[in-house]
This record gives sequence, structure tokens and C-alpha cells, in this order.
Amino acid sequence: MILQLIIRELARLEVLFMTHPFIVFEGIDGSGKTTQARLLAQKLNGVYTSEPTSSDYGLKIRKLLNSTNSNDTELALLFALDRLKHCQTIQTHLKTKPVICDRYYYSSLAYQSMAGVDKEWLKQINKHFLEPDVIVFIKTNVEQAISRLDTNEKYERKEFLMKVQEEYEKTFQNKKNVIIIDNTNMSILDTHKTICSRIKCLL
Repeated sequence: MILQLIIRELARLEVLFMTHPFIVFEGIDGSGKTTQARLLAQKLNGVYTSEPTSSDYGLKIRKLLNSTNSNDTELALLFALDRLKHCQTIQTHLKTKPVICDRYYYSSLAYQSMAGVDKEWLKQINKHFLEPDVIVFIKTNVEQAISRLDTNEKYERKEFLMKVQEEYEKTFQNKKNVIIIDNTNMSILDTHKTICSRIKCLL
């Protein structure tokens, strides 16, 4: 039912000739991806956006992430519905500016699959969304990432984040439009400079 809704709604979206790039940042919580996504948006004079959004679906997601009793399948469906509305906003922005998105459906594949949701089903409910031009995957030391977190959300546990990071690596190992940056021993500025240098080759 949800998959049919997503397909039907995406079919209504205007088919655009994308003159501006759609760039997605992925990584575990505490990896520094949000900082880097914001810096790149400033550098490119683009639009920064993130998931979950501030929609009703996004607000419900945030509430569930702070609950110990939340259902991972329900979360996956809510993320897909939130993303459906988000894609409409992204396509509108891409008419005039680059869009830099902090998390996208690769987060659902990594996090919810490691939480026990069937990965093939996750792929099915996310396969019709807009594909990014470039994916920037920020790999980092998990212990350092944990030390940067000031919240206590459902997925913010060392052992779980280690599995999620490994899943990201498996997902991205054969994708040609992915930039992988290990920022474990890099400053924020050096990471930003490296991303800017490498992203030129893919745009």
C-alpha cells in the first residue's frame, strides 16, 4: 500500500532537466557529515536540507527515535513518506541551485537493515526516489563519533553504529558516484578541502 502511494505520487512530479547537482552526505551519527554538508552548501551557494525533515512525518520520526519502544518497520515507512514530500521540495530547488542533502535513503538502508528490517523490502520502498549526482560518505572512528554526540537516540550505540558503518561501506563499494572520506585524523577544514577537490571530478 505504501509502495503504491510512493510510486503514484512520484509519477506526478514534474520531470526536470537537472541543471544543478544533487549531492547527498551519508555517515553514522557523530561522523561530522552535517558540518561538512553545511560547509559545501555555503561553498556552492546551494540549498542545505536534511532528513528527517520538519514535516509531520519528520516530527513523528524524531519522537520515535527518542523512544525505546519504537518499531523499526514503522520508522522505515515513516522515513519513506517523509522522503516523498522531501523529494518534491528538492526538485523545486534544483531548478535554480545545487541541493546538498544531509542523509537520504541510504541511511534507511543502513540503519533499518541493521536493526532487523528486511533489506530487499527497504530497497523496494525507496527505489523510485530521485538519484543523487554525488554521494559523499564520511567514514570515521566510531568511538570519536560517539564522543561527539550529546543526545541519546535509539540508534546511538557503539556496537550498532559499527555495524551501520560497515553496511554503508558494503553499499557504496561499487558505486561510481561516491566519494569516501575517512576523517578520523583530519580537521574540519582539511576534510572540507578534500571534499571540494574530489567533488570537482564528479560534477
